[in-house]
Amino acid sequence: MRAMRRLEPIAIYGVYLLLACVITLPLITVIDTRLLGHPFGDAYEYVHHSWWMAHALQTGQNPFFMPNMVHPTGVAAPLLWSMPLQSFPAWLFALIMPLPLAFNLAALLRLALNGWALWWLLRYLLRDQTGGSAAAFIGGAIFLTYPAFQGQIGAAHTGLLALWGAPLLVYALLRVGERRRWIMI
Repeated sequence: MRAMRRLEPIAIYGVYLLLACVITLPLITVIDTRLLGHPFGDAYEYVHHSWWMAHALQTGQNPFFMPNMVHPTGVAAPLLWSMPLQSFPAWLFALIMPLPLAFNLAALLRLALNGWALWWLLRYLLRDQTGGSAAAFIGGAIFLTYPAFQGQIGAAHTGLLALWGAPLLVYALLRVGERRRWIMI
């Protein structure tokens, strides 16, 4: 029973990842050759940023400056580093895999993580309720597939899909609040 409880978060994430693959069809069938979203969306910009970070780290260049943008002067790139949830997974993957695969995989994992994070929060909030586990799962699935996310996927605004931090922040604040009350008593 205890082993099943430990595997539950992994299984839930796997189901959400499968759901992310279904709602982004046909992406999974062309995951390493085409970019997520409309051809005129922001995917190429994000892929360039991911490429630059990986390339700069591999070649010893300054990842905070892009010499190939705004030629001939270049442009500072601290904005990319200020949004780690937007660019981090893709450039890390770009170190070891083709750029389309890195970008698309990061987007799918991020969508699944959104659902998982809300499931984690709802599971905590509904822990004493009958049917709380099912409600938490459904809530996470709704958060993952929310129509606003679909519009952002179409435009390849993958940075706007990185909302998993919000439910985890609320969870952390609730837990800190509980411990604080316990200490004060």
